[in-house]
Amino acid sequence: MASGCPTLSQQMLNISNALTDISKGLHQMRKRTRMQRQVPRQVLTASMILFCRCGEQMRLLEFLKWKTAAEQEDLDRWACGVTKWRDEAAEHVCKLYTDGNATLTLRRAAAQVAKFTAELSLHSWVMHQNTALGICPDTAVVLQELPKHGLEGKARHAEDAPRTHKCSRQFLRRWRRRWSVREGKIPIGEKVSLQELQAKVHICNLAAATTDPSSGLVRGPNVF
Repeated sequence: MASGCPTLSQQMLNISNALTDISKGLHQMRKRTRMQRQVPRQVLTASMILFCRCGEQMRLLEFLKWKTAAEQEDLDRWACGVTKWRDEAAEHVCKLYTDGNATLTLRRAAAQVAKFTAELSLHSWVMHQNTALGICPDTAVVLQELPKHGLEGKARHAEDAPRTHKCSRQFLRRWRRRWSVREGKIPIGEKVSLQELQAKVHICNLAAATTDPSSGLVRGPNVF
């Protein structure tokens, strides 16, 4: 073999180095893309409505994550942008966003805020059952709880018909994914008072099929 020709091992090494360089380049490109990612327009409008109404940074971050499932770096950057806009906006502009009725765009964005608020209310209820009462509510119990949080909805195939049992279960599956709620059991804890036992029995009696209050929906490891 001529001295000027690379050996097979040298060729393999060159190919390996080239693949490594390509991989690094793709990683840097994806990183730049994430840094340049912009929040969707309707999500931004809804975020502005929400922040004008509540003024809570944590709630704003929860909403952005609920809508986009983006990385924390993007969520923080978007939330800072909304906060800066609110600080610099005129009062009459903030009132328009708080009302959310002036234009079709605002009405649609306000509907997203209302949906988020309703789902957050249900999530808070499940957290209360888990942490305060030590209960994992059964699916049937949660389905009966939906109307109390404005989540009964309508079936798509009939405008005037209430949401069917099947549609409610489909919604609940999607809701669990969005809020990192899973089905599970809470370990047996210490003895509780008679009043607490009565409260648990009242909740369990809402669903005839439920006999074990420790089995049902529980918060996931990474709710927010």
